[in-house]
Amino acid sequence: MLPNNKIRRVRKWLEDLKEPRDRKHPDTRAFCLGGADIGNTTQGITSFVWQVWTDGAAIFLQRTDLSSPDRVLTDKGITSVSVAFDRNMNLVIAYQAGLESKLWVGHNGSLSGTIAASIRGSQSPMVALDDNRYATDSTSDVIFAYVKDSTLCCRYQREKYRTEHKLQVLEGDTTLYRIGMGRDNRFLFLLQKEVKN
Repeated sequence: MLPNNKIRRVRKWLEDLKEPRDRKHPDTRAFCLGGADIGNTTQGITSFVWQVWTDGAAIFLQRTDLSSPDRVLTDKGITSVSVAFDRNMNLVIAYQAGLESKLWVGHNGSLSGTIAASIRGSQSPMVALDDNRYATDSTSDVIFAYVKDSTLCCRYQREKYRTEHKLQVLEGDTTLYRIGMGRDNRFLFLLQKEVKN
């Protein structure tokens, strides 16, 4: 959870994010750290790299060192995807489908889940566990962030993603590019201004 829902603007770049969130990839693919399997924390929650991707109609999940992906969900017009795991290795996926930013949350360490939030008129949905260090075990949250009405907004797992927190008004044509823990152990929201020709 962000202290007092306040953020500070500083210059940060993609390389400032911790691995694997620092990888360059299209909006249709995303990476995060996780445990050995969904619902399995026996080898910690940062031992393996996981990826999700979409073909526009479905979202797939795969641990990068294994060869068989799982289809997690289907929807229409999926144009971006983001992935995280909570402390119990429950899967959380944010994605853009048409004019809606959606949040899908897995249940009980399985690939079954439900849409926990659907925000019409928003864009750039992203999810990340705010802090995966063991010292922060009881205070860490999955953060669901997006841009709505030129405002950076977020929702927290501990609030069951029900409360929208407005973090900062943005300049027009600004999108959320990436979120995640930085190398300096600060949670980062990387923003990008769209360049029009």
